[in-house]
Amino acid sequence: MGEMGAMPPAKNAAMSAMPPAAGGMASMSGPSSATPGQAGASHLYHVGSTGFFLNHPQHITLTADQKRGLNRVKEKAMLDRTSGQRQIDQGEQELYVLTGADPIDTSKVQAKIGDIEKLRAEQRMSFIRAVGDASNLLTHDQHQALVGTMAASTK
Repeated sequence: MGEMGAMPPAKNAAMSAMPPAAGGMASMSGPSSATPGQAGASHLYHVGSTGFFLNHPQHITLTADQKRGLNRVKEKAMLDRTSGQRQIDQGEQELYVLTGADPIDTSKVQAKIGDIEKLRAEQRMSFIRAVGDASNLLTHDQHQALVGTMAASTK
């Protein structure tokens, strides 16, 4: 039966409130907007979700302290994600056992699914917070360069 209802992991699934653009930074040629959530618009959190801003040397110059800080935030986020995934995987195993029982206790199954989904939500929110922490290590000018570059490339 495997993982019931589990979707394959997606790159940056934690930030998938908006559909990811094909090609990563290639999406920078799309329109930029100050309106959160506008389709086709890139925003600071979306830019940072792929590499915690470390993968944009063509747009911003990072100080040594910023690089160290961003790497710390990224490393912690990846460790937290791995730990969260272990908890989700354990829950999926428990769900597998519950769905193999005869008869199936649907209240236990429903509770376990709720537990798993809560863990997924916590994992996503933790990642989003980490990207926010990373963005706080950048200057206002660096923020503007990242989102401003996207707007400038459409001209």
